[in-house]
Amino acid sequence: MQLKSLYLGERALLNRVFLPRSFWQRARGLLGKPPLLEDEGFLFNDCRAIHMFGMRYALDIVFVDGELKICKLVPDLAPWQMAYCADAEHTLELASGSVGRLELALGQQLELR
Repeated sequence: MQLKSLYLGERALLNRVFLPRSFWQRARGLLGKPPLLEDEGFLFNDCRAIHMFGMRYALDIVFVDGELKICKLVPDLAPWQMAYCADAEHTLELASGSVGRLELALGQQLELR
């Protein structure tokens, strides 16, 4: 699994963004794993929809386009729920409360480094 950092301009948002590469890493996602820490995220490439089936905790979901511009925010997506964004290319999962704490907004341009 690849690991990157996430930035908004020069401001570091997350120190550890996991990028699953294999089919199994993508299929498992965060199932059965402890909640993400405040400086962690999980980015699914080529993903416009996310489900929380089998999850035990809520997540903040950030849908981004191919250039990593935020196109939809779903704070506190509860277990057994789903979210979708037709304009998205990728889906970023964050610890619950991160959207507000990081002051994320529609249209912001994110960057992986």
